[in-house]
Amino acid sequence: MGDAVVLLIENSQAESTLACAALALHPEIAVLAVSDVPAAIDLLQKGGSASEVGIAILGRDAIGSSAGKLIEALSRAGRAIPVIGIAAGLRESDRRRALAAGVRAVYDRPRDWKSYSAFMQSLLAEWLATRKDSARRRGRTS
Repeated sequence: MGDAVVLLIENSQAESTLACAALALHPEIAVLAVSDVPAAIDLLQKGGSASEVGIAILGRDAIGSSAGKLIEALSRAGRAIPVIGIAAGLRESDRRRALAAGVRAVYDRPRDWKSYSAFMQSLLAEWLATRKDSARRRGRTS
């Protein structure tokens, strides 16, 4: 996979901690965690390590409320960063809205740690290992 940066957008402390713990199992991954889409956009505009972001992961609130804003900001900046969503118990209307806004995939979050950490490993392998191929993925759901 090589060194990569994951931008995590999640306002729930519990969900953010869970995601960061799963991502910490992969020392080649750096995590930039922010609590909302406006903070993510601001971070991406500042550059620095944010310029190395390989994937953006949206939590429940970012999926449901403002995924389109992040996609638009990335487009304006000419950034081809895959944006995916992960949430437990997401409403189907929020899932459809996120996909329509350009989120590449929306996944149901596994509820137990073992499944969650395995899920994150496969997600990273799929979306970071072949970033060129990931640009062709559209509208995947799990």
